[in-house]
Amino acid sequence: MKDKNICQRVCTTILFVVFVLLIVATTLPGLAHSPGVELSGTGTAIIDGVMSPGEWMNADSIEVPVNIPAGGTTLGTLFVMNDESNLYLAVKFYRETLDPGNTASFAFDNNHDGGVTEDGDDRLLINPNPTVGFRDHVAWSSPPCPAGSMCGINDTEVGGTNDGEGAFSYNGEYTLYEFSHPLDSEDNDHDFSLSIGDTVGFCISIRMISYESILADTYFPCISPSAPWDYGDILIARMLFEPIVIDIKPGSYPNSINLKSKGKVPVAILTTDDFDVYDVNPISCEFAGAYPLRWKLVDVENDGDHDMLFHFMTQELNLTEDSTEATIECETLEGMLITGTDSVNIVPKCKDHDQKVKKFAKKTQKYKKKGKKGK
Repeated sequence: MKDKNICQRVCTTILFVVFVLLIVATTLPGLAHSPGVELSGTGTAIIDGVMSPGEWMNADSIEVPVNIPAGGTTLGTLFVMNDESNLYLAVKFYRETLDPGNTASFAFDNNHDGGVTEDGDDRLLINPNPTVGFRDHVAWSSPPCPAGSMCGINDTEVGGTNDGEGAFSYNGEYTLYEFSHPLDSEDNDHDFSLSIGDTVGFCISIRMISYESILADTYFPCISPSAPWDYGDILIARMLFEPIVIDIKPGSYPNSINLKSKGKVPVAILTTDDFDVYDVNPISCEFAGAYPLRWKLVDVENDGDHDMLFHFMTQELNLTEDSTEATIECETLEGMLITGTDSVNIVPKCKDHDQKVKKFAKKTQKYKKKGKKGK
């Protein structure tokens, strides 16, 4: 009986340990990536190896200690941002000399599960050697990779396309790598497919080779590109579009609105050289707190381009007698926020204002009559 009780306790303990391990294994992807390393910013960069003033101003950034061949580290910075179409990445670090060997690469955990590296996980690489340049890579376990191994290989070698751009420069003070890559290319088997609000895991690798053939490798924030559970996160941010052009009450100026009116206020979003109204998701639009009653495509400016004309109920507008402008906010079909503002002239003014005017007029008239009697 004693042996039986011991066996039961041992079995119970084993089952409990297995249960705990199952819970840990199940929740591991949720804890997948390095805590505290989440980057998200909006903007558009020109991939030319030059950080022009303001170009990366809205990017998120984090300091990266970069290992150097002589030992020790130099201060580096990683920049991340996206617009509606592309992910932009840059890494910049101070260096007194240009090393003969330079490579920077990014590895991504496409589905953000924090598990092992999988076929199709995206890779990007820049090596300034003219025979290499920018490469769109992919994690691959089938030939031509060695049997039983996962390797990084050019998309073009396994039926894919080289999507994106890259640039490298050294100006005597710092080394700079710039990358761009489509958020959602047509090469679905070899690239990530990201939308606004998605999160993708990342790890950056930097290699320098000195004239003495000494290697210095840096991985951030991971311990290795082959450890996705230790990656950082990039959150694809909602892009605030450049202000669009609108016209409140097209054909009239000033744009007078009587807040007591039970009518409607027309508002047009105009097509310009930089914006096409066919990109607007009309049901997402909100003007001064009101949603559209109806909309249609019409050439408001008579310039040959379609504009989008909305009608909003006047009494649903959150304007006041002091309002001097009103804004429309919409989303594009791709989920970007767009905004446009125009002036308004609220009429008539409030009762108190009208009563003060009437009282002033009566007093003036009264004084005028007294003046006439005095004569």
